[in-house]
Amino acid sequence: MFGGININNQDFENRFILILLQLGIADYKSRTYVINPIREDNKNHNEFDDMMRNFIFPKKRRLSYEQLVNLFTIKEGYYPCWIDIVSIDSEIEINTSLRMRKLKQTCCVGEYHPFKSDLL
Repeated sequence: MFGGININNQDFENRFILILLQLGIADYKSRTYVINPIREDNKNHNEFDDMMRNFIFPKKRRLSYEQLVNLFTIKEGYYPCWIDIVSIDSEIEINTSLRMRKLKQTCCVGEYHPFKSDLL
């Protein structure tokens, strides 16, 4: 992977807040998030992926901001490969990879990574 230092849970949450603010969601703490887990069968999986797939994200869920952050930061330094904010309405819909990887802070990775959105 890329060089650099590992990001921690606070860095992860800061990136999430940054993209939400860029999307115009100032009241992000009072919103409901609909999380859609996406299984990528054609990708390699490891034990963290199995943890996500079997225990954390077996199906679509509605979560508060705090629940979502706690769920994504359950294992310090390991985060979903991508988290895609796909729609903003009364609820914020997010598709996410079930694959977990150690995330490094580098110039090669965008300031929002692993968050992305075509809405930007």
